[in-house]
Order: sequence, then structure tokens, then C-alpha cells
Amino acid sequence: MLFTTLVNPETTIPSEATKVNHITDKMVKDAPKIWQIMPALQDFIGTMPLVGHNLPFDLKFLYKYGLDIPQPKQKFYDTLQIVPTVLSKPKSIWDSELHERVIDYGYAFDVEDYKLGTVCAYYGIHMSTAHRSSADCLATGLLFARLARAKTL
Repeated sequence: MLFTTLVNPETTIPSEATKVNHITDKMVKDAPKIWQIMPALQDFIGTMPLVGHNLPFDLKFLYKYGLDIPQPKQKFYDTLQIVPTVLSKPKSIWDSELHERVIDYGYAFDVEDYKLGTVCAYYGIHMSTAHRSSADCLATGLLFARLARAKTL
């Protein structure tokens, strides 16, 4: 089951956002407003567990617009918090010549950072349209399954 819709933000989409998600003002002109889809989203989620990558960020936005969760005993899983318990990333060191922190490549690590695209690439999870809700949700679900498997081995 999938719940997906574009939402009319009732403001101009910043060009920086369009560069990331490829969503234009024209695409959302006739889309519903966030408050119009919130009851359907609430019903869709129900008491199901929620999985996300940086889940608090998304929930903060949804709570602002009226999403009413958690339900009693509802589970939340944030893959961004789980990843560091399974994979390592490099540490940074101070580079006095550059006057900034740089990656220390002097030891082994699994991934360069914990961004969704980076971790999905590590596990061979193809992200066809990054930064679009349905593609990111599918990738996050597949990532959660891989992390759960890694944690139970």
C-alpha cells in the first residue's frame, strides 16, 4: 500500500528546493493543501510502525500541520540513528593548512557519511528518484530491512 501526493505549499518553491527534488510550482499549482490531505494520511498511518531516515525532522513538519501520532504502543524507527550501530564512517581531523576539518582516511570505514543515498548505495539499494517521497520511502524501507538483518546476525 502506498500513500503519495504532491502538496500545494501555498508559496513559491525556492529554486534550491526544485534543484533537489525537481518539483516545480506548476506541478503543485492544483495539488491539495497540506491540511486537506492530513486526515487521509492519519488514517493511512493508523497504528502502523513508522520508519524514516531522520524521522524527527519529518515528524516535526507533519505535527506542525496536524498529524496526531503516536498512538498507544506505536513504534518509531529512525534509520539515521540505527546506521551508526551497524556501519562506521570516517572521523575528521583539523587541517591547519586549510583551516578546516577534513576526513581522516588513515583507517578503514564503511561509508563516507550517513546520508540516505550513501547508505543505500553501500547496500546496493537503487534510488531511482532521490528526494521524492515515494522513492525515498521505498529506499528507507529496504534500508531498514537490511539494517535489521545486520543487527540480528
